[in-house]
Parts: sequence; structure tokens; C-alpha cells
Amino acid sequence: MARPPVVWVTGAGSGIGRALAEAFASAGCAVGVTSRSAARITRVAASSARIVRCACDVRNSSSVRRAHVRIVRSLGPVDILVNNAGVTVFKKLLSTNEREFTEIVDTNLGGVYRATREVLPSMVRRRKGTIVTILSYAIKTTYTSSSAYTASKSGAEALLRVLREELRGKGIRVVNVIPGAVNTAMWPKTVRRSQADVMMAADELADEIVRASLKQGTVVAEEIVVRPRVGDLRL
Repeated sequence: MARPPVVWVTGAGSGIGRALAEAFASAGCAVGVTSRSAARITRVAASSARIVRCACDVRNSSSVRRAHVRIVRSLGPVDILVNNAGVTVFKKLLSTNEREFTEIVDTNLGGVYRATREVLPSMVRRRKGTIVTILSYAIKTTYTSSSAYTASKSGAEALLRVLREELRGKGIRVVNVIPGAVNTAMWPKTVRRSQADVMMAADELADEIVRASLKQGTVVAEEIVVRPRVGDLRL
């Protein structure tokens, strides 16, 4: 009997990451969840026997490596990596200090690099695997007070576009998800209160991503744009 797909979701402590972990588990996958917050992923892991947890800071290569080893030992080789860990601040460039800029880029771009590079050798050897990365509609439009965030997500998109071509013919899919606004705690409370009718629900987005990630056959959706029906936020 074939083992269930093994999925690793980074940034799984809340929001989209938590919704993804629970949706993959409901679909029968074995799921490894990581986050900087041990308390948050403990709560996520408690929701299903199919989920195992490990604290991980994607800004640190050693932390990423330890998390990967833990997941492989507990569940088996990773079949689907979901790069979801992300942070932001809503500030104009002149108000964004160097520490904030560095944290955003090192998490949203550097974290994608570290986690992806960690799982790729096994995927290449097995000639199978899927790299899913949660980007942002910010890469396709202009949101003020989001320069560092937009730069990090745009950089990740470019990195993965090149990686996709480097992996052609190796049996590995690289899927970029580009969502519009999702109602999560990443947004300030004032925005969530005034724009809730415009935002997507995290569990609905997760269902779309799980379907695309588990899809078999000769067709792959390399770029998935998912937006609220009414379009962008009214900021």
C-alpha cells in the first residue's frame, strides 16, 4: 500500500499556513508544520493525528535543516513543500528601517531559498516532487506602503521562475500561487474590519491550493492567480 503524500508547510502557525495544514491533512496527506512559534504549531498539530510539528525559523539554515530532518524521520521524504512563511510591515520606504527590511526579505525570499534548497536533492533523486510557494498579487500591481514586501515577493517569483526551467524534465513541479487579499492577522485590525467583505477566506484559498498540489497527470498549473470576486482592497 502506497504511503500518503508527505507535505511540509512553513509558516503554518496561523492564517493561510494553518488552513493549508488542515486541508492537506483532511485530504489524507501526512503533514509537517513549522513556524517560529512553537505554541501556535502545537495547536495546529492537535487538530489532526496526521500532522507533526517542529519549530523552525526560515531565516536560519540550521533551523531549516533540523526541521527537514525531523519531518523526514517522522513521515518520510517530502513530496510537497509549501513555502508559506511570510512577514510584512505596512510602511512607506522612508519609514521602513533596515532591520525591518532585512527581516522581510530574509523571511519571504531567503526562507523560500533555504526550504526549497533543503528538499530539492531528495526530489531530484526520486524524480518527483512539488514546490508550491505562496506569493502575492503585489507582484502584479502596486500597493503603496509595501515596498519591502513587494520586493521580497517579486524576488521569490523570479527565483522560482528560473528554478522551474532548471528542473524541466526532472519530474518536479514548481507552482506559484498569487493570491489577492486574504483575511488573516497579517493585515491590521482596522483594515480587516473595514475590508472583510473584499477579502478571501483562508480555508477557501487552501482548498484551491490543495487541489492543484495533488493533481496528477501531464498538466500542471505553474502560476495560479486567486483573487476576491470584487478585486483589490479599497485602501
